[in-house]
Amino acid sequence: MINAMSSPSKIQSEHYAGDRYEALFRVSQAISAHRDPKKLFSVLAGELRNVIDFRFLSVLLYDEKTHTMRPYVLDNVVGELEEFALQGFTPEETMSWWVYQHQQPLVVPVVNQETRFPRMMAFLTAKEIQSVGSFPLTTSHRRLGGLSFGSEHKDAYSEDEVSFLSLVANQVAVAIDDALNFQASQQAQEALQRERDRLQLLLDVNNSVVSNLELREQLRAVSASVRRVMQCDVVSVDLPVDAEARQLRIYALDFPESKGLLKEESLVPTGCSPAGEVFRTGVPLVLQVDDPDAVESCQAHRIISEEGIKSGCMIPLIGRKGVLGVLALGSRREHAFKDDVDFLMQVAGQVGIAMDNALENRHHP
Repeated sequence: MINAMSSPSKIQSEHYAGDRYEALFRVSQAISAHRDPKKLFSVLAGELRNVIDFRFLSVLLYDEKTHTMRPYVLDNVVGELEEFALQGFTPEETMSWWVYQHQQPLVVPVVNQETRFPRMMAFLTAKEIQSVGSFPLTTSHRRLGGLSFGSEHKDAYSEDEVSFLSLVANQVAVAIDDALNFQASQQAQEALQRERDRLQLLLDVNNSVVSNLELREQLRAVSASVRRVMQCDVVSVDLPVDAEARQLRIYALDFPESKGLLKEESLVPTGCSPAGEVFRTGVPLVLQVDDPDAVESCQAHRIISEEGIKSGCMIPLIGRKGVLGVLALGSRREHAFKDDVDFLMQVAGQVGIAMDNALENRHHP
């Protein structure tokens, strides 16, 4: 109960403080409910706007490996501060670096009078930010970075508000630390599963080498397994039509969501196609379909483009007597195969053995 002798200003102050701590409680609940940072900070910004004056809220995390302050979340009313990430500030030019180093809040009551961070202050002044406060994001495990608020009004952050926002920063730090740990754990699990899938693929391909399947059936099975494990859209095995190898034929194809433009038995010229280049040179090729260097006049390129394929990877199938064909992968995602060439060369090596065996059995029934 509020003392009847309390002054109106004191009553108002206590009521406002109560609102803040109710907001802090709701922030704590939101942190428990949301792992996704965008959802979390949307809720956080909504709660804090009721009790704190700010034009923008930002979180910068320090990356030790690159010595950069990385924007984690930017929330603002009109979207003007999104270009912050494009400015290329060094850590030392930011308030977040200062609070990261000193582990205490930093308030700038009048932005255009602050001299320690001239480039940052100039940026904020241009965005009509007149005062700013930054708070360290730290848990019992590690330092993370800084949480900052900016206002269109001068001297927007009193001692009481600094104390309150310090508590908010503590809550946010725990949430970010938890999210980063969860994300790292998920990424580790996904990487482990990916390695298991790839080892299983190598085993499956190896088993197909000693199977009694006809060659085309072997290559269809391999294509389907490669597409599933590599999480791409299309896999084909392209073999030369004849000894002169002026054209390749799509001998085996796995393309469940094809528009019907790419089919088995389709011919691919070796003179102007990526697959033809790999067949001629024996060198793997990773490509973007919209690359300016791509041979757009080639019918094979047009078909791939019309099928919606944006990136590809071509691997030579090498046997005892040289290049036997091409293992071709395509994805509707860009840059889908930039780190996969070494693994796909292992797969292609097993496929090459299978083809050598099939050819040898064909010649010696």
